[in-house]
Amino acid sequence: GQYCNSYRHTLAHLSYRGVVLSCQNLGWHHHTRLEAVIASQVIIDAVRLIKENYANVYGVEELAATLKISKSHLVREFFKHTGTTPGKYLTSVRIDAVKQLLTQTSLPLNTIALQTGFSGDNYLCKAFKKVTGETPMAYKSRVISSQYLPNQLTLTVDPDVYT
Repeated sequence: GQYCNSYRHTLAHLSYRGVVLSCQNLGWHHHTRLEAVIASQVIIDAVRLIKENYANVYGVEELAATLKISKSHLVREFFKHTGTTPGKYLTSVRIDAVKQLLTQTSLPLNTIALQTGFSGDNYLCKAFKKVTGETPMAYKSRVISSQYLPNQLTLTVDPDVYT
């Protein structure tokens, strides 16, 4: 009815963003549901942008501008849907990438920092230690040394074989 016609433009926009809604599912009292769908799609887009572009995203302000929403709205909705802030999530994605590069390459720390979106190795070390509790080099040493520890073998002798 009237509700569906008044939201036709909004529904077309939502369909464009990959959200499927039917006018039958909406009523006058369901506008908050529509807002929730819009908010969750923004969070999906934010997570995708962070995962795909973590090295090039300068920060939450840039992310919010890319998503065409305010920084405060992004932070509030992101926290509501994920339990963390977009800044902390961005840092955790970057730290995961650092861990991979530390253990799978021999790149210098400054190069790893620049490839993962950190401004330099000093800031990387500070952020890495805050998140993991250890320095990048301590992490690398621990992980690499644990990869080369010999597996403990347990020999089981079947007495029937020798009888």
